[in-house]
Amino acid sequence: MTSGIAPEPRPPARRSAPGWLVAAWPWLAILGLGLPYNLFLTTRAVFEIADEGYLYYVAAALHAGARPFVDVELQNYSPGLFRGVGWLLASSPDHGILVVRLVMAAALAAAAACAFAALHPLLGRPGAFAGALLVVLVPGPFYKAYVRLLQLALLAVWARYAGAPRRRYWVAGALLTGVAFWVRPDAVYAGLALALLCTLAHAWRSAAARAWPVLAVRGSAFVAVVALAVLPLLLLLGEGAVIRGYWRQLLRLVGSNAERALSSYNLPPPPLSALGPGSPDTVFAWAFYGSLLVSVLAILCGAVLGRRGLRRAAAAEAAAPDLAGGVVAAWLALNLPQWALARPDVYHLTQQAFAVLVAAAFLASIAWRWWRLAAAPLGRVAGAAGLALVGVAGVALVVGLGVCGPRWSVAAALAPARTQQLESGARYRTPVLDRFDLLLDTITLTSDAADTVLSVPFLPGVNYLLGRRLPTPQVHVLPESVPSAEKRAHLVARLAAAAPAFAVYAHDYTTTGGPAGVLRSWAPELHDYLTRELRPALDVDGRALLVNPHPQPSLGPEPPLRPEATAPALVARARAALESRKMGAATALATRAVRWCGDAPQVMLLVAAVAEERRDLATALGAYDWAVALASRTPPLAADRGRALEPGMLPWLRDAAFRLLPEPQVFSCAAAQEAPSPSSPGSATRAK
Repeated sequence: MTSGIAPEPRPPARRSAPGWLVAAWPWLAILGLGLPYNLFLTTRAVFEIADEGYLYYVAAALHAGARPFVDVELQNYSPGLFRGVGWLLASSPDHGILVVRLVMAAALAAAAACAFAALHPLLGRPGAFAGALLVVLVPGPFYKAYVRLLQLALLAVWARYAGAPRRRYWVAGALLTGVAFWVRPDAVYAGLALALLCTLAHAWRSAAARAWPVLAVRGSAFVAVVALAVLPLLLLLGEGAVIRGYWRQLLRLVGSNAERALSSYNLPPPPLSALGPGSPDTVFAWAFYGSLLVSVLAILCGAVLGRRGLRRAAAAEAAAPDLAGGVVAAWLALNLPQWALARPDVYHLTQQAFAVLVAAAFLASIAWRWWRLAAAPLGRVAGAAGLALVGVAGVALVVGLGVCGPRWSVAAALAPARTQQLESGARYRTPVLDRFDLLLDTITLTSDAADTVLSVPFLPGVNYLLGRRLPTPQVHVLPESVPSAEKRAHLVARLAAAAPAFAVYAHDYTTTGGPAGVLRSWAPELHDYLTRELRPALDVDGRALLVNPHPQPSLGPEPPLRPEATAPALVARARAALESRKMGAATALATRAVRWCGDAPQVMLLVAAVAEERRDLATALGAYDWAVALASRTPPLAADRGRALEPGMLPWLRDAAFRLLPEPQVFSCAAAQEAPSPSSPGSATRAK
């Protein structure tokens, strides 16, 4: 018989989270944090005229049919990368800059996920998540996100293979090495070196006699997978000269980087004295030497752990973290020369900051294990102190480079900037006070699409934004690309034959941080060509626009004519625009007058007047110098290597010009062209 009392209802059982969600939450969190953060930084970053412009210019040129290593120079880059970027640029509006940046932001988020996968065998889930979060906060140059993604993916695969030599990791490592042949030559060496290291380590730990035959089979399979990945690239390259150029670059990579690191024109590391107070490089010096110390300590500790792991042949699970530490040490050693030797500057330190942060997380894991396993109190104190120091170093690097850094940081993204629309149709981000668009629009308004524009020493973004090709295959005009006087003379001869219509010359750009790295110091032949054969028209923040009065005929449907009657009309229109304070129109008209009648001293007087009204002292000096030279039939002072134009010379040059040309509105292009060239050897040097 039952009682009438009903049993109390049981509370509903709490449902636990699905297993896949528990395992996937770090990945989802990293991607959920990294993607919006990198989208914010990349979409608000200003356009990098050098390296970002190089990526876009070469990609657009190859997409248009140019041949790599023949028509366009590639230096430490693989052509497969530019094929993909070229497709993105061609399939999107606004020259595709925004689309490429969105793809690079996603690659940066994926790289942080690879960092988590690489650190997980060493630090566990919480530690690996913290390390990956640090990698997210220092993204570096977004247009080189593929470098970070590929390097961290290689580390993740081979670190896991070292602890658990499974077939899927081996195949993934081979595929990534094959992808490196498409994208980045130094990653090729990293992939091959890590594969060889893991192969030898696995053979060392395998006591059975059958280990070596198995490894030989795996090695052959590795080579076969890499070859299958590289074969489409070779078919894409097609031509024999292109393939030879590709392999020549790949084989010379180590030697060229070593030569650059040991050369006198390379940027030196900050002096140790900069660590003291009062130096302008104190912050960077601490960041550089702190990163170097962290990386070297991590390499040494990883080598010790790897050696210990090799001796633990019987305990495979216990040896896995030690063997992964050895792989991390080798990977750090492969990434160290890029920023510590070849390019010891803040740019490359920020680019390779992911390796330094991985080293800091690795040292933190060692200090944590030391603190947990130490029996003596002194050992626990040492572990805690090491953990605190490494944590402070990691946070300081994140704050110094990722939050307050000069570029690719939160501070840089929040700096005032604007989106500039050019006459060529391109749109790009630029600082609010930057007026480089005036120079670019002047070229667009005074040139045809088939005209060539020389941009030196390294400004390929100019050519991409303008849609104008370079006159020679040489994109880098830097000491490592034209190291000898013979190569520089060959480049000058090719430029003289190509006769570019314009040149954009960053005359203050230095590769060493001092005057020895300026182009006029290490390449006087090229500087002489620019100052003797071209005329100054505009100077914006150290970037001069030079105009060729004798360019090669345009290949466009309407070749530029140079009738004598046209130049006076251009001068009159430019003077009217100048009187009306329409400086953009005056600059463009004066530049066009130089193209049509640049050998007339009156035209150079016009350029000088427009430049003075624009407060462009450098162009005014050069234009007055050329006006006097053309009127007196003597070489310009700027063409004399030993005599630089000082600001105090402006009044004298102005007076000399107007004394020689009392009526600047009356001139003849023919008369000017009949005069002997100011650069001819027989012309007499004028006296002050």
